[in-house]
Amino acid sequence: SFSQVKHPLVNNDNPKTAIVVISSERGFVGDLNSRVVGRAMEEKEKTSDSVFVTIGKKGVMKLESMGQKSVKIWEDVEEKGFYEVSLEVKDYLVKEVMEGRLGKVVVIYPWPKDYTSIKPRAVKLLPCEDLMPQQAQTVEKFKQVIEESDSLDMTGYLADFWLSSKIFEIFF
Repeated sequence: SFSQVKHPLVNNDNPKTAIVVISSERGFVGDLNSRVVGRAMEEKEKTSDSVFVTIGKKGVMKLESMGQKSVKIWEDVEEKGFYEVSLEVKDYLVKEVMEGRLGKVVVIYPWPKDYTSIKPRAVKLLPCEDLMPQQAQTVEKFKQVIEESDSLDMTGYLADFWLSSKIFEIFF
C-alpha cells in the first residue's frame, strides 16, 4: 500500500533544510516583512544545515541587509502570476529533494490570523509525512482497489500534487 512506500518527498533522513521566505510586496508593510525575516532567522538558528529560498524583492533585500544570501530567488511575483510562481517553486523544491540536495522544506510567510492582524507563520512542507498516514487510515476500506501503476510513482505524483496545492494555498 502507499503508506509503506519510501519516497524522498514523503520521508527522508536528509537534514539539509530549505527555509522558504515569502515577503509581502505591498507598500507600508516593512514591519511585517521584518517580522517574517526575523522568524526565518529563528528557524535558521534551529536548523544549522539550512539555506534560504526567497520569494519577493523585499524579503531578498531584508535578508541581504542582514548578510544572508538566498540560493534561489523569485521576484516580480504579481507580474508573473501567483499560480505560475507556485508551480516554479514546487518544481525547484521537488528537484532539489529528489536529487538529494535538500531533505526538508519549511516556509515562513505573512499569515492573516484574522481581519485585523497578520503575523509570520512557519509551516513544514517537506517531507509531507502527513499525506500518507491519512491514506493509511482508509486502506482497510479499499482492499479491493486494483493498483495499476507503480506505488513509488503514484506516491511521487500525489506528493507533487499536494505540494503544488499547499504552496498555491499560501499565496492566497
